[in-house]
Amino acid sequence: MISAFHAEGRPRVWSLIVTIMGDMALPRGGRMPVGVMADILRPLGISESALRTALSRLTQDGWVMSARDGRTSLYRLTPKALGETDAASKLIYAPPLDQRLWRLGLGPAPKGAVQLKEGWVFHGIPQARALTFADGPLQGSGQRLLRPDHERALQDMASDLAAHDQSNDALTARLLLIHRWRRLCLRHAEVPAAFDPGSSEGLRADVARVYTALWSQSEEMLTRLGAPSTADDAPTTCRFRPDTH
Repeated sequence: MISAFHAEGRPRVWSLIVTIMGDMALPRGGRMPVGVMADILRPLGISESALRTALSRLTQDGWVMSARDGRTSLYRLTPKALGETDAASKLIYAPPLDQRLWRLGLGPAPKGAVQLKEGWVFHGIPQARALTFADGPLQGSGQRLLRPDHERALQDMASDLAAHDQSNDALTARLLLIHRWRRLCLRHAEVPAAFDPGSSEGLRADVARVYTALWSQSEEMLTRLGAPSTADDAPTTCRFRPDTH
């Protein structure tokens, strides 16, 4: 997963920080020490100086703000960033879409449809008019209808899912998994499971299952690194709900 991450080019450290703040800091009260972020990013080969440079940029752009706690700098998302992160989280951690409620069409695409190379797919068609992709004629061939950048993004996500069980570092695996998933969700609309490479339930269900498997151990690692807990010291809960896998 680390090799695939670096193969994409120079890391966008600021984007990784946003992932850390949204996925790891918010459930723990919203604060994250710069030293803990440095420890989280170190397995990716990202230096503390690169981290501080990215934090400075995010501060200037109004995404994060810092406060001192003794000799430690604690960062949190700004109110503006919290609003955008909350909207994104509702998409990132949402349960899988009902695979029965899809329809393939040609011509002008309705609002909310996923544009394909030719035609479109739309979710939310009443069940009486639905086309079931998982058991229908598109099974195994749906990917060929996607635009090349969308198809590649799904393949990269599937590769990360296949590689996660080879990792002995649950925290790094969780970071890279949710980081790629966040970018996929925000760049591309969700498609039927038949369009997903190597998945019978869809990538969202697979991501939820893998993330849940990594969550407990990764949370223990965060605690050992010194990440703050919630204000009332209540244990954090997995961001994906039980009905997502």
